[in-house]
Amino acid sequence: MTVLNGVVLFVVVIIAIIGLICVDNKINYDEILIKKWTKENGEFYFAVTYYIWQLNKKKRAKEIYTQNTILDFEGYKYIITNFGGEFQVTKDGLFFERELRYWGSPLNKIQSDRNTYLTINQYGSGIINIEVNNNEFINEIVNIQEYISNDTYIDEIDKEVMHSFLNKMLTGQAMNKGEVNMAYDTFLKYEPLLSFSLSIVSLFKDLLIK
Repeated sequence: MTVLNGVVLFVVVIIAIIGLICVDNKINYDEILIKKWTKENGEFYFAVTYYIWQLNKKKRAKEIYTQNTILDFEGYKYIITNFGGEFQVTKDGLFFERELRYWGSPLNKIQSDRNTYLTINQYGSGIINIEVNNNEFINEIVNIQEYISNDTYIDEIDKEVMHSFLNKMLTGQAMNKGEVNMAYDTFLKYEPLLSFSLSIVSLFKDLLIK
């Protein structure tokens, strides 16, 4: 290959990569696939693969998968504990293929004694999430949210605290014990709300004694 041919090839590759970067920037990465890889010794990690020109995908993946993100693989839940960095997929793989690696730990499931229609998932560092499997209880939570929104006597900041807790419970998002304590203290400030949401109070007791 002549020097001229080499220069032409280089320019073509650069133009192609710039074009691919432009295409990547136009993609809305609302969902990005993450996989779990298990080594022979039983250790595991999670990874998002991308090509070197997918700068937008890499950025969005880092935004979506952060510390304390809960992942579900084959019916088992895990929590991301830290970001491991950027790696080439394999030693013999394509040089332009990369992956973001994350490390995590499995949950410890705790069945609620007082509320058999939900499961408390306990992770390390006091992180929990809640799985609700009862439509009646879900409807009760929705009714409580409507009550909070419409009650003009509840402080706006307190509304935000309670709504955040209830939304995380409904969607199974991770939360820490500090958030649970804050929500519980907030509920205790409003007697009408407290009597209206006995199931929530019972749930708090389960969460705070674990």
